[in-house]
Amino acid sequence: MGIIIGAATTVTFGANSHVTQVSWDINQNVQRAYVLGSWTPYAPAEVSTPTETLNITVYSPGPTYVTTPTTSCTDANKITASVSPAGCGAGSAGPVSNTWFVTSYNYSKGDARSPGTESWSMMNYIGTELPTYTLRGISEGSTTDGVLTGIVLNSTGTTTGTQGSVSAGQIGRSDVQTLGMVTSVGNSKSTVGAVGQGNCSMPYTPLYL
Repeated sequence: MGIIIGAATTVTFGANSHVTQVSWDINQNVQRAYVLGSWTPYAPAEVSTPTETLNITVYSPGPTYVTTPTTSCTDANKITASVSPAGCGAGSAGPVSNTWFVTSYNYSKGDARSPGTESWSMMNYIGTELPTYTLRGISEGSTTDGVLTGIVLNSTGTTTGTQGSVSAGQIGRSDVQTLGMVTSVGNSKSTVGAVGQGNCSMPYTPLYL
């Protein structure tokens, strides 16, 4: 176990990032094949594709990340992020520096007088058996205001509607939101007097050639 001191921990993520929270983890992503009469996996069929993940939350604006689909046998574009945890103990180490595939982006500004926040989830393949290429499919998302949330939608194929809720004796809220294919995320705003929300998810397919 390690102790991490937030005030002394540094995170680099874009040119003007104001990081409020960061977390990281690893996943084994193992598939085990079993046979009748045994709880021991059939070793030749055991496949592991481990990944590491990184989650960063920043005050607006964060960096810009292009989310268009991959159109050739090349890796999808990555974004650079580095974490330098400050603390003591073996567990205080973190992903010092790497380039990452962004898997999801969320924007939130629920108070007209508070800054907006961007939450970025990222992933990278690790281990000895790495994909030859990692391709990105179509990124889908929604936004209440593309300029505010930093979510840029494709100009065609969008759907606009409302979402909202209210409880008895309470003040509710309704938003007009647009859904569709997303071409880029980030660089959101913290406009005083405005509220908004948005999200985007990016699918990836690893290819082993």
